[in-house]
Amino acid sequence: MILDVTPQGSRIIRGKVECLGAKVFSVYTYAPEEERRSRIRKRQPGLTPEEIDAMILGDPVSPNPLEHQDFDLVVSNGNGEFEEAAEKIERSIRMFLV
Repeated sequence: MILDVTPQGSRIIRGKVECLGAKVFSVYTYAPEEERRSRIRKRQPGLTPEEIDAMILGDPVSPNPLEHQDFDLVVSNGNGEFEEAAEKIERSIRMFLV
């Protein structure tokens, strides 16, 4: 099963699933902040820098390493890193399933 959840949601799900005796493999993907700003500007070109700042601050996807502690794999998905990120995730999931 693949879920898109916040770090807090991931912790809750891991706790529930492991209580049932099953295993969980969680992946945290994020883009570096400047990449996130660039993506927002492309999607919504009329936003002011202040509005973009507010979006970044309110985004549950954080590059803060303290948010990553509960994840089995942390992957940066910045500009030009998609193929590498996808391969890393695929390899890790295959190893988990073995």
